[in-house]
Amino acid sequence: MGATLAARVALALVALIVAGVRAGSNTYYGRLIGSLDSPFHDLRGDVYAVDARTLFIKGFSYDGQGQDTVFLGGSSSKSGADGFVIPNESGSTEKLSKSYDNQDLTLTLPEGKTLKEVRWMTLFNRADSENLGEVKVPSGFDYPRPQRLNALSGIHKVSSDRVYVVDAQTFLIPNFTYDGTAPDAFFWVGQGNRPGQNGIKVPDENGKGEPLRQYDSKTLVLTLPGDLTVFDVDWISIWCKAFDIDFAHIRIPKNLNVPPSLKMLGVAPQSVDEDDDSALFSFSLANTATLAPTSLNNDVSASRQLSPTARRRNRINQRVRNAQASTQSAPSQSSSARAARYAAPAHLPLPIPLLRTVP
Repeated sequence: MGATLAARVALALVALIVAGVRAGSNTYYGRLIGSLDSPFHDLRGDVYAVDARTLFIKGFSYDGQGQDTVFLGGSSSKSGADGFVIPNESGSTEKLSKSYDNQDLTLTLPEGKTLKEVRWMTLFNRADSENLGEVKVPSGFDYPRPQRLNALSGIHKVSSDRVYVVDAQTFLIPNFTYDGTAPDAFFWVGQGNRPGQNGIKVPDENGKGEPLRQYDSKTLVLTLPGDLTVFDVDWISIWCKAFDIDFAHIRIPKNLNVPPSLKMLGVAPQSVDEDDDSALFSFSLANTATLAPTSLNNDVSASRQLSPTARRRNRINQRVRNAQASTQSAPSQSSSARAARYAAPAHLPLPIPLLRTVP
């Protein structure tokens, strides 16, 4: 009777965690910069910073009646025609020729531009030099970026370098080691002061829910299941279900300033199809071992041939590369040698396109 009651309580707690996740995860789009709100042309929309080069406009509306209207950004103190064009949600720099009614848009700043230097963003009518509405980016604005946590260290030879939260649903665990001798150990997340049996299993680096095998200094990318986010959990652990033992864990701070995941922005998970042209420009990290930074930059031009959605997927994937690269430092090495060190092991299945590193 007691065991049955305990099981029911455990299931209820898990359900509460999942319900809380579903209620809150869809409301995070990055860090709010400000709102476009003007009676001119029925303009409105909340503008969020997703990362250094990506803006998300929630609920964008515009009547489409401007003669030559584009998104502009700039670094001057006052917004105006001296700014640069921000491509629209389709990647085009042509005028907005249609109306929008409460649509969600993802915009990418042009190459060489980041939110470090941008001070404003506006919808601008170039025909009449008319500012239809703008948001100001505060000086020193802290846009979302991957955050570094502590390293894993514990029993069963569990160890790693410092763990990164790449985005709201993705962890990067560099140089992960585990002896693989437990019967059913898993990556495990949950709420509370310490790991316990009421946590939630996290699929391994291959997306599988099988017990963890042996690892020897492997770099892993883990994705939280379903709608679960880092804002909904307090720790990540290597947990043995058979004996209810925490092999090692790290705490996850509250209110991390990290980018939202692709799913949270309404972008479908990436898949590689042999018939999809975008796959021609997608490479696994294992294939980048000998590429120098110049090679990465050359692939930027190729990436421009991708659809805007594919480019957004690429940028999110690139965060994994950036976070991995920043876990290592080798000032005396050549650029090609550094690039070789930054490559993930061959077992990593996630396709990581080659794009420029965002500061």
